[in-house]
Amino acid sequence: MIKNILFDFGGTLDTNGIHWSEKFWEVYKEFNVPLLKSDFEAAFVSSNIKIKELIDTNDDLKSTLRKEVECQFDFLLQNEFLENAGTNHLIEEIVEKCVHDAKSEIIKSRKLLNRLRKNYKIGIVSNYHGNLKTVLRSEGLDEVDVIIDSEVEQIFKPDPKIFQLAIKRLQAKPSETVVIGDSYSRDIDPAKKLGCTTVWLDVKSYTKPKDTSDADYTVKSLYDIEKIIDKINNKKY
Repeated sequence: MIKNILFDFGGTLDTNGIHWSEKFWEVYKEFNVPLLKSDFEAAFVSSNIKIKELIDTNDDLKSTLRKEVECQFDFLLQNEFLENAGTNHLIEEIVEKCVHDAKSEIIKSRKLLNRLRKNYKIGIVSNYHGNLKTVLRSEGLDEVDVIIDSEVEQIFKPDPKIFQLAIKRLQAKPSETVVIGDSYSRDIDPAKKLGCTTVWLDVKSYTKPKDTSDADYTVKSLYDIEKIIDKINNKKY
């Protein structure tokens, strides 16, 4: 019997399965940024490292996305992958679009979590920057039973201990817990090792392994999770 549900945040609750590398790239293309995808991917990787030095615990969703995009552009300009002309305006457009799309998805995610909270304990477990609680609070997603921010706990996916910590704080068991996320290697693999039921949100992943058989269920939309849990618990839907 499933009693607990653990969600990833970035790429799951805020984009419904689109990894942020792919989401940023979609927006870059929408604004016709003259850039090779390989150069953007290098900027994305670089910004993920640099951003840890820049994020404050009080940064909300928009501030976080702004700092991420600014880091990406810093890398692109320093390596002469982009020209400097007009970049400030372009950064602003990209940030506004990313924020708009994320907030639109979060509204739906919030409704989903509110429905699920009536019958299940809910947790959010994310590799984040130390400001996850602030972001969730600003978006109305903080009314859950446990929030695990990797930077705060200094435990990072794919270490199974990050999910183990969430389960411990819920005073729960892995066998009674579902984990859902967009990253097979960071969400599904470690949760499966603990004995959790795993739901892979397979939409636009950053990487996709050849063998995905360890996922108990694979969905194309976050909002299929209710049907999956009802199926597991042998309820009529």
